[in-house]
Amino acid sequence: MKNIFLCTLILLTTSTFAKSTLELLCYYKFDDRIVNLMEERNPHCEANVIYGNKEVCFEGSANDLAHFFNSGEFSNSSSGLSATNAHVTSSGSVVYEGTDARNFYSKKSEILPCK
Repeated sequence: MKNIFLCTLILLTTSTFAKSTLELLCYYKFDDRIVNLMEERNPHCEANVIYGNKEVCFEGSANDLAHFFNSGEFSNSSSGLSATNAHVTSSGSVVYEGTDARNFYSKKSEILPCK
């Protein structure tokens, strides 16, 4: 029982730490700044993710980003934007399906790690 508790504690600590180090970054040209979508909602940058624009990249674990998309946490029912069906490629990028339900748009896109 002690081993199970210890393993659970380690997993919870690891996943919490990993999520806190994930950054989904977007260049927001209107304010000439970088937005971290893990900390701040920004409709323009959220749309950039959905439409697969190159102003978006991530820092941290590609697996964490794929899990973030697949968990439904990057889904906005009021705007109809969502990212789903994500997986990590062998090159370390994340491929996903971006959907804009209001505009009947869906596209496979890729986010690369920031350079």
